[in-house]
Amino acid sequence: MSRNHRIITAALVPTLALGMVGLGTTAATVLATAPAAVAAQSGPWSEPTALTGAQEIVNVIDVRTTSDGSVVALWYRTDPVTRQLDLSVAVRPAAGAEWGFTTVLDVLPEGRESVSLVTSPDGSATVTWVNSLGSGSALRTATLGKGATSWTAPTDIATDTLIGEVAFAGSPSGKSVAVWRKSDGRNSLLHVSERSGPDGGWSAPAVLVAADAFWPQAVVSADGAVTVAWAHSVEAGTTVKTVSKAADATGWSTPAELSAPAEGGAPFLSRGADGTTAVAWVLHKEGAEGTGIASAVRPAGNSEWGALHTSAVGDSAQLTDTLVGPNGDVTLVWVDYTDVYGVRTATSTAATGIWSDVRTLSSAYVPEQFDANIGADGTVQVGWVQDDTTAENSGRVFFAAARTDGVWTPATELSKAPSDYAEGAVAVGPDGDATAVWAQDDQLWTAGTGLKAAAPLATRRDYAGADGFPDLYARTSAGGLIVYKGNASHVVSAKADGGTWPTTSTLIPFGDLDADGCNDTLVRDSAGALHRYTPDCADVVTPVSPSVQVGRAGTASTASPTPETSR
Repeated sequence: MSRNHRIITAALVPTLALGMVGLGTTAATVLATAPAAVAAQSGPWSEPTALTGAQEIVNVIDVRTTSDGSVVALWYRTDPVTRQLDLSVAVRPAAGAEWGFTTVLDVLPEGRESVSLVTSPDGSATVTWVNSLGSGSALRTATLGKGATSWTAPTDIATDTLIGEVAFAGSPSGKSVAVWRKSDGRNSLLHVSERSGPDGGWSAPAVLVAADAFWPQAVVSADGAVTVAWAHSVEAGTTVKTVSKAADATGWSTPAELSAPAEGGAPFLSRGADGTTAVAWVLHKEGAEGTGIASAVRPAGNSEWGALHTSAVGDSAQLTDTLVGPNGDVTLVWVDYTDVYGVRTATSTAATGIWSDVRTLSSAYVPEQFDANIGADGTVQVGWVQDDTTAENSGRVFFAAARTDGVWTPATELSKAPSDYAEGAVAVGPDGDATAVWAQDDQLWTAGTGLKAAAPLATRRDYAGADGFPDLYARTSAGGLIVYKGNASHVVSAKADGGTWPTTSTLIPFGDLDADGCNDTLVRDSAGALHRYTPDCADVVTPVSPSVQVGRAGTASTASPTPETSR
């Protein structure tokens, strides 16, 4: 979740119970605080390493893991002179320990705008943001395709006045949807735009909600159906509404009202791999004591939402993303005040609808900085900042804890030392391994679980035999690739056959691009598409070697490998 995310608060009653009530009912069932039993740590965290240079003004926005295990970190870097913000991103290859170069996607004016980082089931990662342009705003997006090594050039989805909160969602097919709030000076509207696939264009923005709408959220199902939730302002307060559109439909459903008037809030909407969709929000009834966190679930295959569940929690509750497991279980993570501000969590089991006991994860005062994420295997990772308890007034530190196979691990302190200010984010990969990125003493730090040792550096220009000697590429008039193999005498003589390629293609030996210790080859085809070929270290590249498209004609990035990186 974005570090400039909306932290939804309400003046909530002291801890009472976590219960379930239907819409319009008042019954609640009591759940006690959980015992402190925990499981052994499933895997040790790596030693923290610096992600940015020292003495920089940096703020974590988010960190996410793609479906193939690559990790994407997004942050602001503030220019100390202009105060403008570099919207910066870096990628760590799947299971690797080394981060790639930093890409600046955009330079934003002073002041935080709406920014989101989303990893979609199709393997891509997308950053969506608002850039204020004088009297107007631009809603922009950039995508890192599955297996790609560079981001697409920023694309403007919409340009308008006063673009506000943005929601972005993608599906396994590559279909994407963007929903955003626009103010026309009198009303707050929701606009929507769709893209059929990663190579398609964005549809013209259309009005989804004509007035009084805030804090949109969106999800896309595997077949392309879209669901949008938002907070709707009514005379009595705020309610939560949703609409849906089937994959083959041209119009949207009639809005469904999930909460009674004045019992809504800013929603957090998520969808699980099995098709279960869940929404939750902080609930506050004006003038009433019965406040808490409300949630509703739409089971896989159903078009109707289930009964509303309410959770009476501590004062000033703050909620993060709703977490839906692969089997439809729903986990909520929040910060509230009882005897001290702390991180709490509870889970509803899909099979029974019964909520677990509330568990407290933190052990000291927790400010607003916290995050939670769930992996494809159901592993939940929570990260938070809390006061350091080793010495009085010594600063703040970043902690993380995981739930694996239904059991929580002990909390782990990741910060190398307390600092006056700290913030961070966590992500979980498809295999349950975690990554954390946090700010500490004007620098970003990172650690992970399950990291592989860095592969040995590939020998410069060794493309045949893995013998440690540089080789030479040559092409025949018919398109054949001949690799002349070097030897200890620094002479090329023996030849290796690289197969026959289209005569219109261009082959560029370009070093180790995927950090596996083997040199790779970039190939541009006649249409201008750029492909990365990754044979094993001892093998010569051929047209049937493993490959992935990493760029299209006309795409660009503000950062790219320099000639010195070519091996």
